[in-house]
Amino acid sequence: MDHCTASPELNLFISSALVHVLDFKWKEYAVKFHSIGCLMHFCYMGLLFVYIYEVYIKFNLENKLLMDIILCCGLLYPLFYEFYQLKRYGARVYFTDLNNFNDAAYVFAGITNLFSQ
Repeated sequence: MDHCTASPELNLFISSALVHVLDFKWKEYAVKFHSIGCLMHFCYMGLLFVYIYEVYIKFNLENKLLMDIILCCGLLYPLFYEFYQLKRYGARVYFTDLNNFNDAAYVFAGITNLFSQ
């Protein structure tokens, strides 16, 4: 795989052997992982929409603690996943990828939102 990604020839990726390997890896490993991550993200977005509606639009503050707890539960998956990546790759490698700053900001902004009022 490393030789294929380093090669400038894109025709390597349409060879039947490599297509079968990539399909196998996608079906056996990646589709489950990415489906869970996508589902968790959509659940968190749904919780965040309900939270914003209840707390900031309706000003329904008597249920704010319950809403904070529910929203905090929605942040657990991305928080644990980012800590897992940080532990697995180490801080130096983790922070060389700029996308990880975005992921960390996502979790940090969610936590900051909980303690903003």
